Amino acid sequence: MRQTHKVWLLLMTVIGLLVGLQTGTVFSQDDENEYVGTRECRACHRSYANDHEETFHALTLVEVEEAEDSPILADFSTGDDIRTITIDGEDMTYTEDDIVYTLGAGRHYQAYVVEVDGTLRVLPTQWSVTDESWVDLTLADNWADEAYNFSSQCAACHSTNFDEIDFEFMEAGVQCEACHGEGLIHVEVADDAGSSISNDEYAELSSAINFGLDAQVCGQCHVRGAHEGTGLPYPVGYDVGGDLSDIAIFAVSMPSDENDNWFATEHARQPNMQYNEWLLSSHGNALETAQSADGFDASCLSCHSVAQNRVNYLIDEDWVDEDEFDPLSVLDTRGFGITCVSCHNPHEVDNDVYLVEEDTYELCVTCHNNGEDNDGIHHPVQEIFEGHELIAEVEPIAGAHFSAEEGPACVTCHMHEVDTKNGLRNSHTFHPVSPAGASEIANLQDACTTCHTTIEDPIAMQALIDGVQANTRDRLARADNARSDDTPEWVTQTIAAIEGDGSMGVHNFAYTNTLLASIESELGIVSDTVSNETVAQQVADTLPVVETTPIPPPDPLVPPVGGLTPPSVVLLGIFGAIVAIAAFTFFTRGGQDD
Repeated sequence: MRQTHKVWLLLMTVIGLLVGLQTGTVFSQDDENEYVGTRECRACHRSYANDHEETFHALTLVEVEEAEDSPILADFSTGDDIRTITIDGEDMTYTEDDIVYTLGAGRHYQAYVVEVDGTLRVLPTQWSVTDESWVDLTLADNWADEAYNFSSQCAACHSTNFDEIDFEFMEAGVQCEACHGEGLIHVEVADDAGSSISNDEYAELSSAINFGLDAQVCGQCHVRGAHEGTGLPYPVGYDVGGDLSDIAIFAVSMPSDENDNWFATEHARQPNMQYNEWLLSSHGNALETAQSADGFDASCLSCHSVAQNRVNYLIDEDWVDEDEFDPLSVLDTRGFGITCVSCHNPHEVDNDVYLVEEDTYELCVTCHNNGEDNDGIHHPVQEIFEGHELIAEVEPIAGAHFSAEEGPACVTCHMHEVDTKNGLRNSHTFHPVSPAGASEIANLQDACTTCHTTIEDPIAMQALIDGVQANTRDRLARADNARSDDTPEWVTQTIAAIEGDGSMGVHNFAYTNTLLASIESELGIVSDTVSNETVAQQVADTLPVVETTPIPPPDPLVPPVGGLTPPSVVLLGIFGAIVAIAAFTFFTRGGQDD
């Protein structure tokens, strides 16, 4: 396939900047490669360069004198008292004319850099864009502290081609090569290719640039920790494509190491810790999990690896023969799982968090559903949460959370907003902040009582959650032990559905309970453990007392011996009450969507 040079470069941009994954020999980041600057990138990738100019990344550092329009968002006619600092025993109230750089594009805050005696320093106050007011920026007890030294402490992540020796940089802001690596070889290969390109030249050109799919590329700045040798708060000597876990480059802060950066719940206490949290999440090892499972094949890549996007492009654009191409071969050079760019497109200009799908729920259920190509039932989170038929023998029940007007979406609980030391940030551990975990931590709101405002006691809320999950686990274990070679396949699939949902009843207890009751009936077992009564008592003690209209459960299957046992009748009554009460709670509270 041959194209004009411009057309090909535009197509390659779609791969490289959005979802690409290079194949062929990967060039090393050695002395032959150099930074060329955004102007060189713009020569071929003009549309993307123009869009990038308006992104938060590009505007994270702006030199005021070089900007066509003033990048300063603050109102310097206010806050004289908070803008007054003491220098050599004299008070100075800095003004707009003193600002050399703006630090931050202003999504939350914008800080400012001034020059004092030849040294660039971050001012100890910043502008809150949300509140339109000045607030303290406390990095140390004294403004003379090294923490306020812009060149040594901040510039590395707010610039491109930063020199850790001289603390100098080539370009202000996070520009192309900050994420895609040095571009000289890429430019030279493109120039040599001329006006048309062969498949071999395409592979060479692709290999000469980093497409930024590895989470470590984003992690070089969206991280907290320290370089052990110098104590600097960023990776020293890291090149795009390198190993961020190399202790010689950086020591990433983890909960067991530095509690100052973490809440006891293992959620980040500081901003810019998305990479730290991602390392704790199941997204971080999604590919390894899939590869260790029986039956792993290329179809797993669609949800377990960002490599699938590259595979799709190669096939769609006829760069490879679909009948002869092995999609798993892409993993040889770019074996990444669910990384930042699985959900974020750094070149997106239509939403301020760079999501590939504007609707966060639709983005999550792209993967978190049973799917059409699975053998049996495979992680049916969407189906359980919403209440769709999974088993022909079991009537589904709509989820109270999903059905509630303005009810919670996935990110409401799994990416709960956490109050960091510099404003609210969405957690990237994907683990809800539990009521018990947050109950004794100041300024940490749990993910449940944010919406369930009628439940004032978070411990009672936690007891209810624990009771529901313990009940579900116990009944699953009993059902699994009762299975035999003669057990119908639908029972096995029902057990797989509950286990694959992963919430142990929290996503949709009414539906989960019906699934359990159906298999208990089929297997002729009695769920008469104390956890049933415990759950019933916790529901009664925790949720508000309201008048409800009981929702009749679907007719149960006839058990092999006798009818439903009294404990089973009690259990069915419990789930009906919970459905009604949960619906009442959500519909009357007004809802809160993330």
